Amino acid sequence: MALFPRLEEIAIAVKSTMMADQVLVFMEREVYKDLKFEEKFREFCLEIADTVKDMTKVIGELERFPRLRENLEAVETTRVLKRVQ
Repeated sequence: MALFPRLEEIAIAVKSTMMADQVLVFMEREVYKDLKFEEKFREFCLEIADTVKDMTKVIGELERFPRLRENLEAVETTRVLKRVQ
């Protein structure tokens, strides 16, 4: 059993026992993982922003029509959407 399995894995991937080469490959892998995570996080944030915009439009439409103000379900929906926002 290896004392540092990740280090051996990197040494094999780099085909070098030079620490500088190994550190470079390790850092490249970590940066790649971070960039993928950041990309997914950014997409998630954009989805949330779109959802909030849609909620604002729905609230505006519900409040704009006087007949909808008399509809208990429309009033409750508006109230819930405002609170979630």
